[in-house]
Amino acid sequence: MDVSALPVTVASVFSALAGVSGGIWWLALRDAPREAFGTPEMETRRRLKMRRESASFAMLEPLVMPQAEALELDPGTSSPLLGRINKALIILGKEHWHATEWLVLRRKEAVLMGLMAGLVLGFGGFGSLGGLIAGVLIWLKFPEMALRTEEKKAALHRQRVVTRLPFALDLMALMQEAGVGTFQQCIRTVRDEMPDTPLGTELALMDARISQGTSQSETMRELAKRMDDNDIENLVLAVNTAEEKGTRLKDTLRNLAEQMRLRKVQWMEKSAEQARVHITWPAMCVVVGCMILMVGLVVLNAVMPPPPASAGQDNSGGMLGGLVTGN
Repeated sequence: MDVSALPVTVASVFSALAGVSGGIWWLALRDAPREAFGTPEMETRRRLKMRRESASFAMLEPLVMPQAEALELDPGTSSPLLGRINKALIILGKEHWHATEWLVLRRKEAVLMGLMAGLVLGFGGFGSLGGLIAGVLIWLKFPEMALRTEEKKAALHRQRVVTRLPFALDLMALMQEAGVGTFQQCIRTVRDEMPDTPLGTELALMDARISQGTSQSETMRELAKRMDDNDIENLVLAVNTAEEKGTRLKDTLRNLAEQMRLRKVQWMEKSAEQARVHITWPAMCVVVGCMILMVGLVVLNAVMPPPPASAGQDNSGGMLGGLVTGN
């Protein structure tokens, strides 16, 4: 028996067993019950929405839900990670996902991706050790990478909302001056003017919550909690205070829009000053390098002997003179 072919044989047998086991496992999960008898209708709708959003959750749900419930009862060292996950999900409008469910699902996906990557790299010429290392790294790092991706999406969503907010406040102030109607009608108008935008999505959610019977002040507080931004918190506080005291809302909206623009200009000026400071040292290094080059040429011209002059040519220019004259 050829001993050199033993690792390949073992890897082939292992991959075949993994494939058969995975097929049986998938068939078992496909027919596994998704909800217990008597599950509330709201919970059933929530899980149905999660299945539509994630194909992996639709397949792995029987494994994800029990572990997510156990993790929720005893989070242990995962508490800081769950806090980050919950914050990102709230900003992105995915409140139907629990942080524990999201984390357990990503860990299951990491296991599957690690196995697939290990087998592919193992048969792809990297060897069994290379495939094992790659699989372990993916298994350990994938949940954190997925969380960072969600956090970047949340930060971009919040930035786009805050960027468009001053224009929305100006439009609401104009509508208040024209006596169009209530604050909810202003929200609907701005929502229709900014469709398919993060701000339009947030305003549509606010309008839906108010139409369902939630008070305007509570809806505004939910927006502040969801966005976790100072400008939006100031907006919520100012609007709720104006509604409670009966002051004119148009003046409040105008002032808030001007303050947001002023803070944006100040931030841009501060960034420009910081960029000027950061570029000082690279510019000085370039200048010093140019000076060293020029001084080096002068020193070499003074130290090195001039090349022998040919007939009819003057060598008084030294090295620089020879360069100018073509020698």
